[in-house]
Amino acid sequence: MGVKVRERVEGSGVWWIFIDHKGRRKAVKVGSEAAANKAAKKMEEGFAKGAVLPSPRAKVLFRDHYKKWIGQHVGMSCEVSTVETYGDTWKNHVQEHFGNLTLDAIDREKIREFYRVKKEEGYARATIHNMRNVISGVIELAIDDKIVDVNPTLKTGKYLRDAKGKRDAEFLTPEEGRLLLDAARKFPVFYPFFLTALRTGLRQGELIGLRWDDIDWNGKFLTVNRTIYRKEAKIPKSGKSRKVDMSDQLLAVLHDHKRVLTAAALKAGKTLPEYVFTTRKQTLFDSTWVRDVFGRCLKASGLRAIPFHALRHSFASALIANGAPLNYVKEQMGHSSIRITVDTYGHLVPGANREEVNKLDDAGYWKSATPAQPAAVGFRNGVINQRYSDSPQICAT
Repeated sequence: MGVKVRERVEGSGVWWIFIDHKGRRKAVKVGSEAAANKAAKKMEEGFAKGAVLPSPRAKVLFRDHYKKWIGQHVGMSCEVSTVETYGDTWKNHVQEHFGNLTLDAIDREKIREFYRVKKEEGYARATIHNMRNVISGVIELAIDDKIVDVNPTLKTGKYLRDAKGKRDAEFLTPEEGRLLLDAARKFPVFYPFFLTALRTGLRQGELIGLRWDDIDWNGKFLTVNRTIYRKEAKIPKSGKSRKVDMSDQLLAVLHDHKRVLTAAALKAGKTLPEYVFTTRKQTLFDSTWVRDVFGRCLKASGLRAIPFHALRHSFASALIANGAPLNYVKEQMGHSSIRITVDTYGHLVPGANREEVNKLDDAGYWKSATPAQPAAVGFRNGVINQRYSDSPQICAT
């Protein structure tokens, strides 16, 4: 039986504690010689009082614990879309680097190397953070299961500082929006769909899930009560419903859209479908079909290729360009906090520059003030020191 302290590699400066107690052996890397000696002394005292070495932990592969994490923890507590996102992240990024490693073999050095590779491949900081969430989630479950003691992904964000930042939100100008709508007239069922997107900022799933009883024709607003994901109705992304004001033009177009659908339903011996936007067979829009028609309209109107979500950004940018308060934009968009609105659209606010600081000045100051004339210019401690005849001393810094 013994507890010894020495460098595993002589001259490395890294000290280890080598333990041989009641037939069990273990090596623990500590760091400095002083810390190793202190820890070794405590171990010897513990063994003298009857302490024993814990049984060696099982070697569990990362990929095996990922299956448990994604199937139990994520599968039971997250939306289907989140499960699919994590699944794609695992398959496309994490599995290759960590799948065949045991959980106890993953350390901060391997995490840093993973970040380096992904940054060199050009992935944005937010995308790599999503990869980190998968790795961290699996390891946190392993800690709960007492397979490992620490999570090496914690406090590693500093290694992502030079990764690509989030791209600015893409949007259409009002003129580009008109070109898109002109092209959409060739698809009568899609013209009111795209117009609603541009006038309300609803997400694609929220548009597909809009029902006629969600529209208040007298109050001139609609209520977002659901979103459609893979043909299933779910609560909106914010977790609650929200009211969105409707413009007079949109109200008129949707009223006419309802009239056309009602006439077609009566002709076919059917009733008006409960959803606002449906196919001729009264089935829900398919997201793939929406993206396909959207791409055709962009191409037909000579516009650049942009994601459908850009119509939501177009709505917000148009509000801001017309002087709408950011808090109103937040409420219309359904953001959980004003910070999201400011971070995404704050740079678009017109006049958010010199005119704002001028508002802080005393009224009439510039009318009464006269330009001050320099009386003398000196040089002190390597800094220009310019004194004015009618103002306090000002030092250039």
